[in-house]
Amino acid sequence: MKQEYQKGDVISQSYVKYTYVGTEPYTRRDGTETVLQVWDAKCADCGAPFMTKSVAKTVAMNKRCQKCKKPGVAVTKAGKARVGRFMRKNKKRGDRAMRHTG
Repeated sequence: MKQEYQKGDVISQSYVKYTYVGTEPYTRRDGTETVLQVWDAKCADCGAPFMTKSVAKTVAMNKRCQKCKKPGVAVTKAGKARVGRFMRKNKKRGDRAMRHTG
């Protein structure tokens, strides 16, 4: 079933909210033309904004930015809370708070 989204629609998956931006043409390896959906989101680890693309089924979209990517590692509620506490505690430090420690 193909889901139709309108610009600005928001969906949520695994503690990450995605905002629909639009579509982008894509050519598969076999030469057939298709369309990818483009989404804006915030990284589940550091909160940095990033853009991701998906096919019609939005089953497994990226939840982390390129800097934080961890293939196969789930985003958990406890992990989100830990990052939130860290960001609130280090808010006054500016960019140094965004530095990765692990």
